[in-house]
Amino acid sequence: MIVRAGTQGMLGVVLTFCIVLSWGGPVWAVQPGSSEVEQIIEQRTGDIRDEAAATRALLQKDKKDLQAAHAELKSSVADLRAALEDKKDAFSALEKEEAALKNKLQSEREEVEEVQGSLVTAAKNLGQVLTKSPLGPLMPEQRTDLAEITQRQELPGMDEIRSVVESSFDLMKQSGNITRFSESFIDSGGTEQAGTLVRIGGLSALYQTDEDAGYLRAGPEGRELVAAGGELSWWSERNLRAYIAAEQETVPLDISNGAVFAQMSREQTWGEWVRAGGFLVWPLFAIAGLALILVAERLIFMIRIRSNSDRIMEQITELAEKNAWSQCREVCVQNRRSPLCRVIGKALEHVGESRQVVENALQEGVLSQLPRLERFLPTLNVLAAIAPLLGLLGTVTGMISTFQAITVFGTGEPKVMAGGISEALITTQIGLGVAVPIMFLHHLLDRRVDKIIGEIEEKGAAFSLLVLSRQDQEGKDKNAGLDQENPESVK
Repeated sequence: MIVRAGTQGMLGVVLTFCIVLSWGGPVWAVQPGSSEVEQIIEQRTGDIRDEAAATRALLQKDKKDLQAAHAELKSSVADLRAALEDKKDAFSALEKEEAALKNKLQSEREEVEEVQGSLVTAAKNLGQVLTKSPLGPLMPEQRTDLAEITQRQELPGMDEIRSVVESSFDLMKQSGNITRFSESFIDSGGTEQAGTLVRIGGLSALYQTDEDAGYLRAGPEGRELVAAGGELSWWSERNLRAYIAAEQETVPLDISNGAVFAQMSREQTWGEWVRAGGFLVWPLFAIAGLALILVAERLIFMIRIRSNSDRIMEQITELAEKNAWSQCREVCVQNRRSPLCRVIGKALEHVGESRQVVENALQEGVLSQLPRLERFLPTLNVLAAIAPLLGLLGTVTGMISTFQAITVFGTGEPKVMAGGISEALITTQIGLGVAVPIMFLHHLLDRRVDKIIGEIEEKGAAFSLLVLSRQDQEGKDKNAGLDQENPESVK
């Protein structure tokens, strides 16, 4: 409208200018001072004025139109601005509502995920219970449904929730019943057999055949009942048969689900036990073998001394009473391995000399026999001290292995930690088992040496008295013989 009003104004000015030109031409053609010309001029002037007035009126009208259009536009702009503000407010409100809905959706999603996690966990735990329970083979549909729920990735529906709840109630209901029935099972040899079974809730199950009776446990997949194995005592088997035959109301339960019988049937071999102790087991075995050899040598030596000493002493005493010193020396030479003969042999070398010389000879002979009698006893004492120290070293290395396993695998793997603990305990056990007998035998041998030394000293002292008494008697006999040959010299 503004363009249209401006165009009309310009059109009026152009028309006025053309009228002036059209009227101006004849004016210049008419002679000045003519009345006709003046009339024409006046007429043209009036026309021009009229046209100017019309133009002015047209301009005023256009101005009003423009002002009205301007006002209308301003009003429209204000309305649009107001509408824009309203839209902005609405947009802000929608943004807040969207944020609230997002928060609500996130909260509901977490709740749903929590419900899903709880349901899957419950299904998994329930499935594990059924797999390890004697009830598992009797509830195959429940085990299948629970396995599908644990593998499900989508959000659980009411059917899945209802299935878990119903399975739980079924398990609780069956756990309170004791059922006796005939069914097949897998015996300890892996053969399927038929027999009379008794299921005591979810705790245990028993079986009885014509040849055997025992406990049952769920198979590896929980699909069948398997004999727990192990050897039952006569009394335990009698109780099981009586309970299955309903002749008594009580029976021992296997709450370990066959784990105890499985452990009983699995006997650890000697090689497995040694390997579990680690490399320090072999030095301990070497110490035990060396100690055994030394103890055997000492025992044989001690037994030979005990068997010969009394007999040798009797022979030497009889010969000494007859002053047969040369024969005494022959007896000592023949039994030169005997400590007693070696000591007496020292004394026989000084027969005829003074008491002090004979006693010193005996003492020297006893001292010379001590290293021979005490041979290997210090070695046994050292071996008895080393054995528990090696066991303690094995304990330390085993505990270090245990802590290294904990560092790598954490505390959730008991089997990994069991290796280090076994090494620690077995080496300690072997170390003490080797040290205690060695110490005991060392004490016995040491006491035996003390006793032999005491006997040698006692018999040596007796022999020295015998030698000295015979010397005194020989002296008296010589003096008596001289008196008989020269009676005058006595007077």
